[in-house]
Amino acid sequence: MKVAYARVSTLDQNLNRQIEVFKKFGAEKIFTEKLSGKNISDRIVFQEAMSFIREGDQFIVEAIDRLGRNYDEIIQTVNFLKQKNVQLIITSLPIMAEAIGNPLLDKFIKDLIVQILAMIAEQERTES
Repeated sequence: MKVAYARVSTLDQNLNRQIEVFKKFGAEKIFTEKLSGKNISDRIVFQEAMSFIREGDQFIVEAIDRLGRNYDEIIQTVNFLKQKNVQLIITSLPIMAEAIGNPLLDKFIKDLIVQILAMIAEQERTES
């Protein structure tokens, strides 16, 4: 199943753009949340999405920072998805939705991208 998670940080922001993109990616179930992403434990809908996904599902987000707001949270979420054999699709980063060909190289490149993006997300949060 294709499961998506959309979040905006404030009540006056709109989720519609994310939802439309997720529909184009074939999302069958979309979880939505209007809440600051500061603490992942406070994101009740995100926790529901994590409980909902099953082995072999695809989990779709707009950006890596939807998985957590610091490096450790993002990596923890990515590892959780890997353990459940869930494919992560980041709509703003098409390479994360495509296979490269060599499964080992594919895994290495995607893991490297996730590590870099997680570091950048934490750095942006710290500087803002």
